[in-house]
Amino acid sequence: MSHSSSSDKYFDYLQAVKDLCGNLCLSLRVFRSIKIDEVGFALAHAQNKDSRFGRWASMTPLRFEDGALATRVTRPVKARLQGKVIAVGTSERYYKTPRVLSRDGKTELKYILTIVQPRFHNLSVEEKIDTLIHELYHISADFNGDVRRFPGRNWQHGSKARYNLICQSLRKEWLQSDPEPRYYEFLQWRFNELLERFGGIRGYTYPQIKLVEISREEAIRLNPKLRQ
Repeated sequence: MSHSSSSDKYFDYLQAVKDLCGNLCLSLRVFRSIKIDEVGFALAHAQNKDSRFGRWASMTPLRFEDGALATRVTRPVKARLQGKVIAVGTSERYYKTPRVLSRDGKTELKYILTIVQPRFHNLSVEEKIDTLIHELYHISADFNGDVRRFPGRNWQHGSKARYNLICQSLRKEWLQSDPEPRYYEFLQWRFNELLERFGGIRGYTYPQIKLVEISREEAIRLNPKLRQ
């Protein structure tokens, strides 16, 4: 597997990450439901590129809870007269997510995994693998475009300490399966080393994901549960 050629001096970093994540999904039972071609891979640039602090990567779901195509947002509405609240009510709005296609324009995506450079590149190999597993573990076991949800207020992670331990355990399990080095050897290079070795890093950036406001009728057509 080659990610660059003599006619293309830039390293297709995202293809390498996708290949690695694809192998993780094939090797680890917990990720078997993931269809890697329906996960988009993107690069983002850290605002403070010299700091290790901040996001290393992120996973963006492209559906709502339980994979719904539309959702309802209810907000409180207050009316005031001479500084006093005289009426309290609610306002309902309905939204859907935009349709996002893969880089080749052929496949509709359910998630986008974004690598933040150069922070991600400058992690250790183990930290990079843990980070990718961390993001993949956010994907719902049903692979329906929603995130994996946990009980309680911290529904995105549950206990962060336990979440991190799970990711570390999955990394050890994967390494014990003796994966082919071609899937992870690119992780050894830091940002400057990648530039020196390949002359540049090829990446891709998806447009900012913005919710699309729709009518109640369209929302119910997309998500009949909203009729309730």
